[in-house]
Amino acid sequence: MTYTRSIIVSGVLLSGLFTYLFFDNIFGGAPLGANCPLFLLPLLAIMLPLAIKNKLPIRRHSLWFVFAAFILSTLIVLRDSKFLTGLNCAVALFLILTASISMQGFRVLTAGMAQYIQSLAAGIESVTIKPWQFFFNILNWNDLLKPEVKEIVGGTLRGAAIALPLVLIFGGLFISADAAFAGMVKKSLNIDLEGMSRHLTILCLSLWAFVGFLHGMFTGKGYDHIDWGEDKEADDQPFKLGMVEVSTVLTLINLLFGSFIYIQFTYLFGGTSTLMETNNLTLAEYARRGFFELAAVVALTLPTLMLLEWSLKKTSRLNAIIFSSQALVNVALTLVIMVSACKRMQLYQMEYGQTELRFYVFSFMIWLAVVFAIFTGTVLRGNRKRFALATIISGYLAVISLNLLNPDSIIARVNLERARSGKTIDLDYLLSLSADATPPLVAETRSKDESNLKDRILSTLKSRKKNPAKDWKTFNLSRAEAESALENFGPN
Repeated sequence: MTYTRSIIVSGVLLSGLFTYLFFDNIFGGAPLGANCPLFLLPLLAIMLPLAIKNKLPIRRHSLWFVFAAFILSTLIVLRDSKFLTGLNCAVALFLILTASISMQGFRVLTAGMAQYIQSLAAGIESVTIKPWQFFFNILNWNDLLKPEVKEIVGGTLRGAAIALPLVLIFGGLFISADAAFAGMVKKSLNIDLEGMSRHLTILCLSLWAFVGFLHGMFTGKGYDHIDWGEDKEADDQPFKLGMVEVSTVLTLINLLFGSFIYIQFTYLFGGTSTLMETNNLTLAEYARRGFFELAAVVALTLPTLMLLEWSLKKTSRLNAIIFSSQALVNVALTLVIMVSACKRMQLYQMEYGQTELRFYVFSFMIWLAVVFAIFTGTVLRGNRKRFALATIISGYLAVISLNLLNPDSIIARVNLERARSGKTIDLDYLLSLSADATPPLVAETRSKDESNLKDRILSTLKSRKKNPAKDWKTFNLSRAEAESALENFGPN
């Protein structure tokens, strides 16, 4: 089978499978589930022989990115949280696009953040513009079908054209002769044109995207003009700063961070009583006002350090040592600010309970601490090329960890524990969480404590006891467990 024919056949198979598995998700609002891994597995199975056929042994390691995306897709079957599902899908799509561009020469092991951003742009190009190149510049439509196949297809079409008027005449006579046959014909001709047009639209768009994706991936050409992973020499940088300028910037930032930490020191280690006695601050004002601002400071610090390191004129080893020393001080101060932010969030959660936003931002702060450690071990040691890949791997592992932790279940358990200790909770918010939170809510209804909270949970969960039509394509373990728990729950 020729290259173009193998791309067409693979594209048709993938687009047909995609339309079948995800049509209800796109137009019916159905949740994602088992259809995600069921699509990525054949995608991986198609890409492997294509990589072998097109003789890309050096770049075959790129398929590991698709395998990593497949692992994330299996977690979509595990968790029902909309945020986690969106996060899994976004990271999986990034990995698939990275695999595509890696096949085309992108050096994943040594590329920087800027090159990864370039790769995303190139990946988007491969599913939007490259199909045009394939269909109208490369594909020879006359050679698409073998002569014997063309003869069969042509004969079939000619025979159908000859038979059509005969079928209409005989069919009309049969319809007039028998009412049952007429009813069957009428029922069979009741075609859902709107549904067919939607299926055809998804099929054509997905075929366009998959053909471009596979074509770009397995030609290994098309992006020679992009300097994948190649660091520019210092003299070629469009924007450069001397050691004095960079040192001045870092010194002023460090002084600002240090002064803030000095003021915060009493709050951090003085306890809640000291906090409330100082400047008449309440616990809510202290926590609510500070956490997200400090989280933004932490998030902005890292790109600032990266930009300063990139723009520094590396004319001597002394310059590198001075920058590393000042950057290490900044990292240490940032980590203290991170502790202050986490302390604020801890106090706020003690007072008002846990929510998805608070949980995920807190988790993001923990991941940023890991990224700062990677920055210290790579960039500040003169090994900038390893920073981007190590950061992406840490982010991938963080997403997997979030799926395994089951955030919605943790949020429900924490807030229900608060309620049992006499604190107020937002029950409406808990009942709005995904199916991941249903088991702890059901467990609460089985407790021996009689309370209005238990009655409200019971009444709300009873209203959820529905049996919608099940579709194996959208199967999800958390939803299945929640449904099973709701079928058997009730007061003891």
